[in-house]
Amino acid sequence: TVPDSCMDQGQLWWSAITLQAIMRPSLDFQARLRKMKNIMGWDGRVLGLHVRHGDSCADVVRKTCIATHRYFEQAEEVAARYNIRSIFLATDDPHVVEAARFRTTERDGMG
Repeated sequence: TVPDSCMDQGQLWWSAITLQAIMRPSLDFQARLRKMKNIMGWDGRVLGLHVRHGDSCADVVRKTCIATHRYFEQAEEVAARYNIRSIFLATDDPHVVEAARFRTTERDGMG
């Protein structure tokens, strides 16, 4: 419930502020994350990309599967817009991992 003093901001604003407070990592955890990012060579912000091609694509009545290249195009657009140089890929499909490696190699001129 939105407190009376914040009613003019609305429910969406209040939900966002509440989630920000709940989801913010502790200072200790933030330090651990920075250390891990340094070990992995991640500099600055990281974009998380989750590509599901397992059970979510098996049920064609419920949903159509999004093509891998569409995920990559959107991720690259967001990364460029917000100056993000690292993308963390999570997927259940080994073909997506291979496609990401190929795309990175081609983009960086190492192919």
